[in-house]
Amino acid sequence: MKRISALSAAVIVCLSISQFVRAEATNHIVISELQTGSSASASQEFIELYNPTNQAISVEGWQLQYRPAGATSSWTNRTSSGLHGSIAANGYYLIAATTYLASADAAFSSGMAQSGGSVRIVDGTGQVIDVLGWGTAVEFEGSPAAAPAAGQSLERQPGEANPSGGNGIDSDNNQADFAIRQNPEPQSTVSAIEVPGDPITTPVTNPGSSTDTGSTPASSPSSVLGQPKINELFIDPAAPLTDLHDEFIELYNPTPSPIDLTGYVLKTGADFHDTYTIPSGSLAVGGYIALYSTQTHLSLTNTGGAAELLDASGGVVDQTDVYDGSLTGLSFSRFGDDWRWSTALTPGAANIYAAVPNATLASASSSARTSSRRAASSRSAASKVKAVKATKAPKVAGLLADQHTAGLASRWLIIGLATLTIGYAIYEFRYDLQNHYTRAKRNYRTWREARRPPSGR
Repeated sequence: MKRISALSAAVIVCLSISQFVRAEATNHIVISELQTGSSASASQEFIELYNPTNQAISVEGWQLQYRPAGATSSWTNRTSSGLHGSIAANGYYLIAATTYLASADAAFSSGMAQSGGSVRIVDGTGQVIDVLGWGTAVEFEGSPAAAPAAGQSLERQPGEANPSGGNGIDSDNNQADFAIRQNPEPQSTVSAIEVPGDPITTPVTNPGSSTDTGSTPASSPSSVLGQPKINELFIDPAAPLTDLHDEFIELYNPTPSPIDLTGYVLKTGADFHDTYTIPSGSLAVGGYIALYSTQTHLSLTNTGGAAELLDASGGVVDQTDVYDGSLTGLSFSRFGDDWRWSTALTPGAANIYAAVPNATLASASSSARTSSRRAASSRSAASKVKAVKATKAPKVAGLLADQHTAGLASRWLIIGLATLTIGYAIYEFRYDLQNHYTRAKRNYRTWREARRPPSGR
């Protein structure tokens, strides 16, 4: 019984190791982001692909196909000469409408409907690699994703929840796998690679679904999906506007479902001591709401601070970057994961980045250097600062090194476990192995004796 138990343990460990290895990454190219039109033009469209595997994959001869939402519609090729080249391991590939996005790796003819449609990638043999349907689509995986508004995009998870973790979550359900991104971020083969996390352990709350596949720590607001976001702060109104009446905090709903804001709490101040609880209200899909100081009685300090948003249970769901000093009459706005000063004030609407003159920036001490990241483990706004990424290219460097080190450690752990398993099996069966060796040696001698010619001839 002891030998059987040891053998069973060895088998279980080996199976566990194989499961661990299989969980590291998905095994095919996925559609990772889609834009059906910018705020400037409906023809400014793009489709981004991502390779979540650890090997480069050739896309030579592949096709991008589109199917309108009509019931009698059919699939048509949108890339006349097909795709070319390959996608690096954990890398991106960008297909953009002709004359749109100079960084694109391939071009296609525009014409995707914002209200609904489907795209898919097929290889040179016609095999379907991945499908994305949105809005009123008639073909999709699971359920269609929400239709993005002009200037927004659909991004595959983890996306903004883990900005350096790629876009490799694939549950075969478009609604669960994609979230609306307010500020699209098309990436191509020249963009930095992003190594995906383990899809089993990456905490994700699927937007549009009640299923939570992991716990999201309250100390990481950027990982909370299915929640509203703080989108814009108006900190220092210029005369004749006043702080008492015209300061505002704007919220935005990036999810595919309306959000009941009842009980949500806004906090401001250097140590978040000023609070306002939203008594009631709903935020529509893709909607914005500006909460003015006349209603909230919140004060946005001019000398440095931040704002944070808590849900009705008290969990932090979002926090702005810390600003060191305010700029009179300007907007402190979210653009993707970054916060910037803009001359365009847009309460109740999508943010518009209008660059601030250098002289204005210089007049406010370090006001443009809002390169701290959100965190919520401390009540002091200053202690919540983390280094913010300026672009996706530099942000990956440090995290990629950490993930590479973790990957090497995992592989050495696997090798160590396998070695221990084999060593234990040899030790446990050492007497049987010795008997087999002795028997084999004796049989070999008998065989040689039988083949020896008779003596005396």
